[in-house]
Order: sequence, then structure tokens, then C-alpha cells
Amino acid sequence: MDNLLNHNACFDNIGFNSSNSLTHLLEADDNDINNITFSEYIDIDTFSEQFTDVKSKLSIVSLNIQRLNTNFDELKITIDKLNTHHQISIICIQETWLGIDDSTEVYNLPDYHLISKSLYAGLITYVHIDFAFRILENISNPNEDDENIINLDTRKPIWENIFIEIKHKLPNSKTYVIGNIYRRPDPIVNVCNKFSEELFNIMNLLTKNNRTVYLAGDFNIDLLKMHEKTQYNYFYNIMISSGFYPKISLPTRFDQNHCSATLIDNIFSNDFNNNVSGVFTNIISDHQMIYTYSKDTYDIRKNTKFIEIESHNSVNLELFLDELKNMNIKENLNMNPFANPNTNYRIFTDFITETKTKFLPKKKGEI
Repeated sequence: MDNLLNHNACFDNIGFNSSNSLTHLLEADDNDINNITFSEYIDIDTFSEQFTDVKSKLSIVSLNIQRLNTNFDELKITIDKLNTHHQISIICIQETWLGIDDSTEVYNLPDYHLISKSLYAGLITYVHIDFAFRILENISNPNEDDENIINLDTRKPIWENIFIEIKHKLPNSKTYVIGNIYRRPDPIVNVCNKFSEELFNIMNLLTKNNRTVYLAGDFNIDLLKMHEKTQYNYFYNIMISSGFYPKISLPTRFDQNHCSATLIDNIFSNDFNNNVSGVFTNIISDHQMIYTYSKDTYDIRKNTKFIEIESHNSVNLELFLDELKNMNIKENLNMNPFANPNTNYRIFTDFITETKTKFLPKKKGEI
């Protein structure tokens, strides 16, 4: 109980301080501020009341749970509560601390597939059953040879990940790539920079295929201190230069002992125009659960624009011109010099339009 009270006091004193945010840190001197929105703190009940259309859109939540066996019941209650009014698409969990041989059966959530990896701290990604998915074991550049393949399933000493490609089972749905990431909290500059460079290579290959990508997790890089630590600034600049912007701008972890707050959990994406994001105030661990959901629906057709194009193949064009030559439009015009010219113009254009429709029909095409 005392820990909970300490957490709440720290949260109230530091978390709600608007000056303690990424947007406040950048607004004076950074051109990228226009692509980073202020992410609010919100409790789950308020979220459920305000956002009622999440079910038809991609939604992601992420949490460093700090041992799944300790906090699974709270996680399940939270997800059940969210899914009462919504349907969370993807749940990214870090620091499960499950061993390679530990069974994950007791950690299943209703209506979700479970993907687990336990190389160090352990990750779980839950995928809602409405999505088809495949695990990305490696990523390769389709324009280059096999030497450029990046293996995503190697034992990385400094970070671990689960990358998946998902697509809603509705027809014409969009494909997304979701990365669940945990970086060990190593303060050494070169180690942090190595992580940034490895992630940079992966992002480059993913974006060459024009995929929409979300990277969620605990990066253990405090963006609120990027002007103080060169390795944090290096990471931030790599993400931005790759077109990946952070969705979360407020502190996500609160140290009860020192009453300090850090922004180390985040969701980065190259889809930076169409999201609502924030930090849940409900407490499961001393990391807050973060979320983002897209304003676009799964159905590509609802987001695609069409134009009408005349089919100008040579045969139809010749038939169209022959029809105009043989057509005696003059017989249908009123040749009286006092006749209304607008009437004759309408007759003339009607003849042309009917002939074009006959020989040069319009077809719909995507922009």
C-alpha cells in the first residue's frame, strides 16, 4: 500500500507537470515538433468513454510488466476492461522473465494468439484473432543480394525483439509490421549506439517496402535527457532521420525512491499523421502502459482515392473520329440568327458527350 501511495505522489508531482515532456523540450528549437503530438495521461474508464470507434482501427498497447507471473492478473483485468468497449489489436509486453523452457499456457488471453521469446528479460506479443500474422525471422532488401539479410532471431546481448507482420482478416485490409523491443539498460555510450545502428538497418529495410511500421517497447533511453547524453541524442536523431516519430511525449516510468520520472517506454512509427496516443494512469508495474491507435480503418478501399480516366486506345479513338465526321449536327441546330446560342451549344455538347461515352468510356483508376 505504501508503494502505491508513493507511486501516486510521484506521478502527481512530476508526471502531470507539462514542462516535463518531450514536446516542451523540443518546441523552442526543433523543426520536428510538428510531427510529435502531446500524448495525454488518461485512465481506462475515461478512455472508454471518449474513444468508441477503436474496434475498427489498429490499436497497440505496450507495457514493461516487470515479471509476468507477478502481474499477469492485473494485466488480464486491464485488457478485459479495455476490450469491453474496444478491441485492442496488439499487446506488447516486455520483461516477462520467463525462461526458455517455461510454459506460456497459463498466460494466454482470450481471443489472442501468444508469441513469446525468452532470450534475456523476455517478450510476449499478443495478436488479436481477427488478424492473420507471420513472425519475421529475418528482413532482406529485395533489391540486393542475400548478404544484406538481417537475421532478427539471433541472440542479441544488448536487446531483444519480436517482429511480426499482421493483416486484418477483412478483405482489402492494410498490412502492418509490429516490433516489440526491449533494450537492456546499459549506460555505455558505444553499446547504446550499437543498438541504435542495428535498429536503423532494420528500419531502412522495412521502409524500402513502403510498409507501415510500429516499434513499441522499453528502449531504456530517456528522451527527456537527449540534450544531456550524446547516445540518447544519437538514438533520437537516427529514429527521426528514418522517418520514425515517437508517439509518447510524457514520462512513462516513475522511481518511487527518488521521485523521478523518465520517458523510456515509447511507440515509434513512420505513420505519424493518423494516430491518437497516450499513457494510461492505471498501475500494473512502475512502468505505465502506453497506447496508440490509428485513425484510419483497416479497409484500404476506405482510404483510397479514385479518378475517372477515358480509355483512349487507337481503335476506339478512330471510331470516335469517324462518327463525328459522319454526324450531321447542323440539322439539329436552330439556324435562326435570333435563336438562343445557349440552346445550340447544349445540343452540340450533348452530341459530343454521347459519342464519347459510346466509343471512349470512362474507367475508374486509383490515384
